[in-house]
Amino acid sequence: MSATKSHTAVPVVPGRLPLLGHALAFRKDPVAFLSGLREHGGLVKMFMGPLPVYAVTSPELVYQMLVTDSASYDKGRLFDKLQRVVGNGVLTSNGTFHREQRRLMQPAFQRKMVARYAEVMRERTEEMTAGWRPGQVVNVQRAVDDLALGIGVSTLFTSTLSTRTLDVIKECLPVMLNGVLARTVLPDFVFRLPAPVIRRMNLAEQRLRASVDEIIKTYRADGEDHGDLLTVLLTARDEDTGRGMTDEQVRDELVTLMLAAAETTSSVLASLFCRLAQNPVAEREVLAEIDGVLAGRDIGFEDIPSFDYLGRVLNEVLRLDVPGDLFMRRAITDVTLGDTLLPAGAEFLYSIPSLHRNPEFYPDPDAFDPDRWLRRPARELPRGSYIPFSIGSRGCLGQSFAWTELNVIAATVLSRWRLSIEPGVTPVQRHHVTTHFTNLTMVVERRADLPQRATEIPRPATA
Repeated sequence: MSATKSHTAVPVVPGRLPLLGHALAFRKDPVAFLSGLREHGGLVKMFMGPLPVYAVTSPELVYQMLVTDSASYDKGRLFDKLQRVVGNGVLTSNGTFHREQRRLMQPAFQRKMVARYAEVMRERTEEMTAGWRPGQVVNVQRAVDDLALGIGVSTLFTSTLSTRTLDVIKECLPVMLNGVLARTVLPDFVFRLPAPVIRRMNLAEQRLRASVDEIIKTYRADGEDHGDLLTVLLTARDEDTGRGMTDEQVRDELVTLMLAAAETTSSVLASLFCRLAQNPVAEREVLAEIDGVLAGRDIGFEDIPSFDYLGRVLNEVLRLDVPGDLFMRRAITDVTLGDTLLPAGAEFLYSIPSLHRNPEFYPDPDAFDPDRWLRRPARELPRGSYIPFSIGSRGCLGQSFAWTELNVIAATVLSRWRLSIEPGVTPVQRHHVTTHFTNLTMVVERRADLPQRATEIPRPATA
């Protein structure tokens, strides 16, 4: 294919935003900024510093890039830099190696495995709420961050680990999470400077990898089936080649899974509890459904398909508050996207939250409306317009795990507790790798003790 062939010209967004300035613009209001590009067309040229980037704003073109022509693209610039944090795992790898790694990891997320994890999810959630007292003010974002991390570690490693090893993971992982955005947007030389914050970040990454290496060594030595994700990764073999993973590959996948488990699920859970507190009608419907399905007993994996209304609520939360504002791809050969021919090496940017708020497909797109999924189910929407777990060969491998975790935690908490936003507090969302609240403090009340709340609290502001 020749890159000199004449095709439709790409509109250009005026001005050049430096890379850091671009990141700050996303932090201020990333969805609004990226959604504003839609008026220029389905494919818009912009700049990240001196780097030209093509923003893909239409669902049709996003679907073409992620599914139809996916073999012509790799992860792109941001994932190149992220690879230096999490290693060459399934999140950041490309090509044949990515496909092989994905096949090797798939058994870890089979239905029978996820069903086993559901019990761990429920137990950890009950441990979280066991310390709550009626009228207590809880930092819900921090609580679900800790919960998601605990579930991630417990499902990855079910064998008895040394307290020291677990403490290192719990101490270092949040430091790594806080440094992910900095790693992806700042020049590499910054992380060779002797600044205390840089030393702390580098040391946390080194200590976490060393601890994971120690766990892998222990598992290799005992050779037992611990019924957890690590056992699956260590014993997985490619059907075509017979290849298994090296210890380094297993470590990279474990670090990736821990980061994803700790960051994305907690983001959605915090938004779920906040949205329900702001929408009493939806809250009452969810509580009634949970009571009707569970009838006072603990949730089991088999109960999840019965949560019809909760499912719609979660779909709406994932539409409005899907983790991650910005994703990228890079052409590895000359590509034709829509009517436009672009050369190998071209970088592409797309925003899932922007796709999810397109008024052409979502009337009153900023409104929280779970019943919109009755009027127009996701299967009737144009391809690429609702992709909370992404799509194609790089769609979220742990989608079934995440969906189970969201349902189990929501049903376990809400079957016993009502969460209301602390009076005088307006929740503010921070956009940093994933969407998190800076001040989601909520009053927890035993449902059996208090009457239903009738007032509605203002929606969260955006930081």
